[in-house]
Amino acid sequence: TPNPPRLAHNILRHGSIHLVDVPPFAVIQASPKGTPPPSSNNDANGGATVAGATGSVTMDVYAGEGETFQGQTNNGPGSCGVWADIGQYYTPPTGPLGPCNSVTEGQLTITASTTVNWASNASSFLYSEPYIEMAVHLVVNNWNSEWDFLGTPVSTPFQYIHQGADTEFGENDVITLNATTAVTPVNNYAVWLEFYAYAWAYGTVGGFLQGESTMDGNFAAVVPSITLDLNYNS
Repeated sequence: TPNPPRLAHNILRHGSIHLVDVPPFAVIQASPKGTPPPSSNNDANGGATVAGATGSVTMDVYAGEGETFQGQTNNGPGSCGVWADIGQYYTPPTGPLGPCNSVTEGQLTITASTTVNWASNASSFLYSEPYIEMAVHLVVNNWNSEWDFLGTPVSTPFQYIHQGADTEFGENDVITLNATTAVTPVNNYAVWLEFYAYAWAYGTVGGFLQGESTMDGNFAAVVPSITLDLNYNS
């Protein structure tokens, strides 16, 4: 008769869990924040909409398209950035055989893809170049079993949906994100796809031969699933 603890240990050495998680997802949504230059209005705005039930994210930002300022109608300089997260919270089990056969650590591999339709619309005159960037990356937050925050073990570099100063369109672009991190069973984790959009433009300031620019952009993204592969350590 095999020794049960030894049998459990052998199985845990080769234990793994494969999970494909689909909507509904959890969401975090941030308000837009403009950054006006000194002595100027901030002719920039934007917003984000996140639907956890469908895994969809939309963003829209614009800059250099303003209002009456200092007694004249003027499209002043400004910038705006918005961000939003969509993902899920997870608690790794202690092992394939349950809490009585615990392990101390495992390796979690995360894979997620998003399909994005996007557009940017720019105008400029003389030296004044507008700018836009739209991007996404993976973030993992970590809490202990009592939900005390422990840190952010994963924050991958942003992958750009689009960046630049041009009028362009992109349809059904697919971006795939991957990351691996150590996890401790019974701790709590959140896996997020964090989306970000930022626009800057000079607007129209002054008279003849003064630079001017405007920029607006938007995208609609869908996250159909998040795949987790957990391999328990020896």
